[in-house]
Amino acid sequence: MKLSEWAKPQVRTYQTRPDLTPEQTAILDAYADLYGKAERRLFAAIQAGDALNDLKREFLPKFDITARQFNAMRIGLEGKIDAIKERRPELIAEAEKRIRKAAKVVAKLETKALGSNKLHQKKRRLATLQNRLAALKADQEAGTVRICFGSKKLFHAQFDLQANGYADHEEWKADWSRARASQFFVLGSQDETAGCQSCQATLAQDGTLNLQLRLPNAMAQSGKYLDITGIRFVYGHEQIIAALGTSQRIHTQTKDGKPTVKRIGTALSYRFVRDDKGWRIFVECRSKASQAGIPARTWGHWR
Repeated sequence: MKLSEWAKPQVRTYQTRPDLTPEQTAILDAYADLYGKAERRLFAAIQAGDALNDLKREFLPKFDITARQFNAMRIGLEGKIDAIKERRPELIAEAEKRIRKAAKVVAKLETKALGSNKLHQKKRRLATLQNRLAALKADQEAGTVRICFGSKKLFHAQFDLQANGYADHEEWKADWSRARASQFFVLGSQDETAGCQSCQATLAQDGTLNLQLRLPNAMAQSGKYLDITGIRFVYGHEQIIAALGTSQRIHTQTKDGKPTVKRIGTALSYRFVRDDKGWRIFVECRSKASQAGIPARTWGHWR
């Protein structure tokens, strides 16, 4: 790596599965449920062209969340939108390739099996591919982004319940609702204590980490914070501790020369994700490697 590249932001992500009590699990479930509802509403509003400043003023009291929690939701959602936009040209190219292949099959069958059921099915398949491509191109041209919160696969499962293992629609709906409330993002910043105002990690005497998660005001019945103790990362534990150690207050000056004190360090962002086994915690360390220090590639393997 060149020296000029060492100063670029370096990002590493680590994960662990904490040992939670039923009460802690229920609180995380409730947080994810609130987050999911607000995120879907925010996505719809952004797609409708509503101004972000107006949305922020609306969402804070409507969902009873903090400004930092809104910012985390917005940035997380913008990341999803950007990923779809970046991926779409590849999807269009892949669709065009499949159409060319399907068209060749249809042309071949029209000479060898005209009027056959196989030809009929292949033509239907080709028409479906062409319609999907047309939709992709239309969205690309209009700048439209579509997100299926809960996954397209699970959404379409409701149309063939038995084949997908469901006894009735209510059973499917329970899974659908749970899937749409299975994660939330907590945004960090290098100028915040422990790299994250809304989820602060501290080092325990036994070497494990304790997390203090700021809960939305809407969850006041569960308290202001959720404390999760005894956390250890199989991979990246020492790197996270090192990142926490970079947090410090320094004396500096404002643009007009006035003395001030500010905090610097490593931004730590957290994503809580629930799967079939329970909750996992992903920690993203975002920092700048020092040109005078060790190259960033030696800090740990990319995840």
